[in-house]
Amino acid sequence: GSIMVSYVRARAQVSGLEMKEGLFTRAERVLLLGGGLIIGQMRIALWLLAVMSNATVLHRLFGAWRQLDRAVPEGKQQP
Repeated sequence: GSIMVSYVRARAQVSGLEMKEGLFTRAERVLLLGGGLIIGQMRIALWLLAVMSNATVLHRLFGAWRQLDRAVPEGKQQP
């Protein structure tokens, strides 16, 4: 999930979309892992990382889908 967050953003930008949204960006992921190491609760940190990273991927996919849907005129959609 953590790798997919960056991948979805990169693919959207290659397609010409502006991808700035995201629930759990790189900074938050690093802080979570650092905090988990400091307090000694890596199991909880990794579970949170897995859940939030996948939620961010879905959020970015939905954002890209909305942008692409707005970019295509109503009568010009491909089958």
